Amino acid sequence: MEFVGDRVAKTSSKNFLFQVVNDGAEVLQFGKLGAGRYSLDFGYPITPMQAFGLFLCSFGWVGPTTA
Repeated sequence: MEFVGDRVAKTSSKNFLFQVVNDGAEVLQFGKLGAGRYSLDFGYPITPMQAFGLFLCSFGWVGPTTA
C-alpha cells in the first residue's frame, strides 16, 4: 500500500488505508510502526471518535490462518 509519509514501517495484516474516491486524498491510515507499536492518522471528514472506533474494530481482527 502507498501509505502517507514514513510512519507505517512494518508489514501487518492489520494495516489499512481509507481514501476519498473523488479527490484521492487520504482520510485515515492505520499501520504498524514496530514491535507492539501502531500509528493511527486521520483527517476530515473522519472524527476522532469514528477513527478510534475503526481502530478498535480492525485491531481485534487476527487475519487469515494457515492450516
